[in-house]
Amino acid sequence: FAPQADEPERKKIAEIIWKFHCEAINRYAIFNADPHPGNYIIVDDKVAIIDFRFCKAWDPTFIDLWKKQTLAGCRGDEAGFIQLTREMGFFTTNDQNFLKNLLPIYQDVFYRPWISDRNFRITHQYLKQYLRTIFEKIVSAGDVHVPIEFLALTRLYFEVFAIMAHLDIELNYYQLTI
Repeated sequence: FAPQADEPERKKIAEIIWKFHCEAINRYAIFNADPHPGNYIIVDDKVAIIDFRFCKAWDPTFIDLWKKQTLAGCRGDEAGFIQLTREMGFFTTNDQNFLKNLLPIYQDVFYRPWISDRNFRITHQYLKQYLRTIFEKIVSAGDVHVPIEFLALTRLYFEVFAIMAHLDIELNYYQLTI
């Protein structure tokens, strides 16, 4: 689809895909964590999502905590972010400042597409930074416990981000997400 589509077509498809995943998570607490290009059928300005073998329904309490954690992080509410991150099940036994140091990482990398009301282009370079951050700053921090639900969420966002990079389009993710 992307190579032959013009920019307005790619933008429309990107908006549909982004909104679908945001609504599935935020409203219904479900997701399809296998959103690669082969699992979408695109005809004109319509998108069909196929292959729901890796779907998960989250506990609504987890989704509520995650939304609150994200909002606290985007607002720069360090105390709220740390408390909600702990409530979600994150912890480490060897670095007392890990959660405090996590906030600027989230703001700079994970929240960057939607932290403010402006256009953002998810690129392949951004995806490399996303992965590098996970492994260099989070996994390398040592004995870090990450809740299993969050690992699936990270996979989902990375794969949706990869589709956005493939579509090579600027979107206002803030407006599409709220």
